[in-house]
Amino acid sequence: MKNLITGLRHNSDKLSLIFLFLIAFFFRFYRLQELQFWSTDEELIAHFAKKIVSEHKIFLISPNFTIAASLGSAFHMFTGFLYGMVNLDPVKQFTIGSLMGILTTYLLFLIGKDIKSKWFGFLCGLFYACSFLTSLYDRRWWTLTVAPFFTALAIFATIRMLKGKTQYTMLLALSIVTAWQIDPNLGIIPVAAVICC
Repeated sequence: MKNLITGLRHNSDKLSLIFLFLIAFFFRFYRLQELQFWSTDEELIAHFAKKIVSEHKIFLISPNFTIAASLGSAFHMFTGFLYGMVNLDPVKQFTIGSLMGILTTYLLFLIGKDIKSKWFGFLCGLFYACSFLTSLYDRRWWTLTVAPFFTALAIFATIRMLKGKTQYTMLLALSIVTAWQIDPNLGIIPVAAVICC
């Protein structure tokens, strides 16, 4: 019994991460096909992806109804690549969104750990992992599915740079450029990065 308790104490970090991954997995994959809804956002994104996969068209601009302008085509091109990988199967595409939600959970764990402690990182990851509303967004494939991932990536890179690790500059730049092409609201990320760095 003593050996078991000692082993649990020594592996508490690994066990807490496994627990986080299991919770995130459950919330994002349980009844994946049934807990779905289809909006005009998905319809538009799927239309562009189908054009890329079936007709081999490349788009340099893409519509954004919020600002009535194009932010860039990176998201739609990436979506076309993913739809091509899964042979235009929407259920498999939703799986990719759910996996991205699990990666975001891990990033939030790392961010919390960098800010304060492993326990704080665990709480940050847990709140994201078991959020019902967030998991519904992660189960779909639209801009709000990938926005938390790139936001967390930008925060992670900024924190690392504040600690003097300048090798994270490119990661921050990639996060900013990608996030900007996803949603205009994510324009706050470069502003925050400039203020912090």
